[in-house]
Amino acid sequence: MTSFSLAYQAGMDTTEVSSFYVGCSVGAAQMNYSASASSYGYYFKGDGESTAFYFDIVAGMEQRFTEHCSGNFGLRLIHYGDFDVFGETLSSNFLQAALEVGITFQF
Repeated sequence: MTSFSLAYQAGMDTTEVSSFYVGCSVGAAQMNYSASASSYGYYFKGDGESTAFYFDIVAGMEQRFTEHCSGNFGLRLIHYGDFDVFGETLSSNFLQAALEVGITFQF
C-alpha cells in the first residue's frame, strides 16, 4: 500500500519532561492486490490497484529522557474510504484503531 497525506500535529507541555499531543491527517492510499483461485478445473488469477481517501486522528503522550532522546505512546484512529477490487466495491465504513509506541533520537 502506498499513501500520501497532509498532517498537522500540536503539542502542549504537561511537565518539564512530558507533553501531550494531538493531530490529524487526510490523504489518499493506493492498494495493489493480487488473487488466484482454482475450483472444479477452473483457474482464476488477477491483479490490479485501487485508490481510496482516508483520514486519521491521533492523541498521545511524549516523555523526554534526555535532551536528544524521547519516548512516546499514543492511539491513532484511521478511516479508509471504499476500495474497488475486480469491479466490486469493498466498503470499509468503520474506524480502525492502532496503538503506537516509539523512541525518537534527535541529532
